[in-house]
Amino acid sequence: MIAMFLAMVLRGQDQDVSLVIRFAGGANHFKVGEVIPVELSYSASTPGKYSFNTASYDRGGRLGIEQFVVEPPGRDPLDSYYRDPMQAFMQGGLSSMLPLDAKPQLIKRDLNEWVAFDRPGRYTLRVISGRVGRVDGKPNRLTSNTLEFDIETADAAWQQQTVARAAAVLDDPARAQSERTAAQETLRYLDCPESVRELARQLTMAGHEDNKWNFEAGLLGARDQDLVFKELEDRFFAPDAALGQSYLWLVARMEFARVSGKLPAYPKNDLAKQKDWQEAQEKLFALLKARQDAVYERAADAVALKQGAAKASTVAAVLRSSLEQARKLPGEEIADMFPLLDRAQQELILGTLFDRVNVPAMAGPLAAILDQQDFPGGSLLRVYALEVLLQVNPQIGRERMLAEMRAPHADSLNNPGFMIRCLSRLPDAALPELNQLFLKRLEEADYPLLDLYAGLTGRYATDAVLPQVKKVYQDRVNS
Repeated sequence: MIAMFLAMVLRGQDQDVSLVIRFAGGANHFKVGEVIPVELSYSASTPGKYSFNTASYDRGGRLGIEQFVVEPPGRDPLDSYYRDPMQAFMQGGLSSMLPLDAKPQLIKRDLNEWVAFDRPGRYTLRVISGRVGRVDGKPNRLTSNTLEFDIETADAAWQQQTVARAAAVLDDPARAQSERTAAQETLRYLDCPESVRELARQLTMAGHEDNKWNFEAGLLGARDQDLVFKELEDRFFAPDAALGQSYLWLVARMEFARVSGKLPAYPKNDLAKQKDWQEAQEKLFALLKARQDAVYERAADAVALKQGAAKASTVAAVLRSSLEQARKLPGEEIADMFPLLDRAQQELILGTLFDRVNVPAMAGPLAAILDQQDFPGGSLLRVYALEVLLQVNPQIGRERMLAEMRAPHADSLNNPGFMIRCLSRLPDAALPELNQLFLKRLEEADYPLLDLYAGLTGRYATDAVLPQVKKVYQDRVNS
């Protein structure tokens, strides 16, 4: 069947455009679980006839613009994940179209993303690609040359050494991101007991800002799912294990898969069965939601056992789960852990989940944020801290807002619109004691300080200064 498909593609392929593949580094012998890097080279001998799609990723996790055809077929490690009717994927990603000519356009891929080689043997590889289009709109699919390669048995010593080297890179914050990504992929594809254990550890490492997908994908694609489940469960109550959202989602998904029936493929051509299928899907979604809630409830219970940054990350995940779960956390726990979160996490929670940290004990951490001097450009952390502080402690929040009106922090000027909204939240109908200050600032200030005080004047100034305000603006128009 594959041979017939390839023959059909080749018959329709233009002769002045080509796709040539090779193994990066020139090797054609690999161990089971070793990363197999493939380089794809696209070129065309006729200028202006073809365009080249530069897409390098898809938000769903896997870019499908190329098909990797292996004989004999290997195992798709994420087949069940991508075929799961219960799983929704956000598709798409950034790309552009470039003219394709005689200068090769290179794409690098790891064959392991699509094919796991669980057994030694000799294999062949071809790539079928939809990356090159014809400018006239006619269909065009390319088939590459064929590569032969061997997969050899991986001994335990090599596997252990490979895991140790990858872990050392990931545990070193000074390593470059390219090195960290390569180490993640090494662990993801290795698929041995040591790599599964290390993937579970890395998934629950506090303070790592790496994208967690390679860790999740390595655990989802491992052959021994019982071992994966055990390693994840062992991490749940470990004091140094941060129970982040990626980890909790994976645990909930695996627990759900163990207790629920499998939803069959959608009956596209059977209208009578489609309603039954949809009802079955809704029931399974309800079971999945219940399982997720149970996992987050366990995470809330585990907070007391966690330490340091692991505790902070677990608290953050529970806060982001639901208001019901967040309210199970003692206010003192939330306040103690909040300063240990990075600014991005703090900003997310204060900006969108402020009702979950609306506890008196948060007054101290919020005031500490306001005492900080340097904020990255575009950050709204200070704005949100002021808003939430007014809720958790109206007296201190009012004092801080009045101080901000008198002497705005430099960060306030980066986001004058948001700061005006924030400082307008005081219950006072007017602040007559600030009339002269507002007027003076309007006379002296330039943008963006002028915008800030124009907004505050409109919100809090009294009619007593209205003639003077009008004169300020008239003078500005005439100057």
